[in-house]
Amino acid sequence: MRGDSVEERRFKGPIRGQLIFALLFLALSILLISQLGDQTKWIKKTKFAAQPRLWPMIALAGMVFFTGLHLWRLPRRRILHVDLQEAKRWLQVIEYCLWFIAYVWVVPNLGYLISTLIFLPALAYRAGWLLIDISKIIWIGNQQWRIFSYNAPLSINCFSYISPS
Repeated sequence: MRGDSVEERRFKGPIRGQLIFALLFLALSILLISQLGDQTKWIKKTKFAAQPRLWPMIALAGMVFFTGLHLWRLPRRRILHVDLQEAKRWLQVIEYCLWFIAYVWVVPNLGYLISTLIFLPALAYRAGWLLIDISKIIWIGNQQWRIFSYNAPLSINCFSYISPS
């Protein structure tokens, strides 16, 4: 065994990050409940089930209640190093969202082609791909030019062009 407690061995599924996620989810739910009074209204002379505040209140109360139950049933009560590593992995996803937001902001200013030519190699390099040798880029460009100008049959990787004649 891994040396975990008996409770952790009985808990089905991965435990890493669950405490942090549940705490963040509980904090968000409580924040949303605190905003119900400002964001929704209780309208007079309206049926109970048709009140604009009712269903968001039920949903948020359920979020708080069931998150509290989840926290209560978790086998661990303290945040370990593996939990922090898992949270770091979650935050890395936000970086790619920021790349996309930056790209969407740059496209109207620089144009689609220039923005793509800037962001594609930058994002590929950030993802761990090595930049291609310039001679390979020239060769691929030359092959594309041959395809579209001479209609020469050519097969590159997974696509092929066959001359109609």
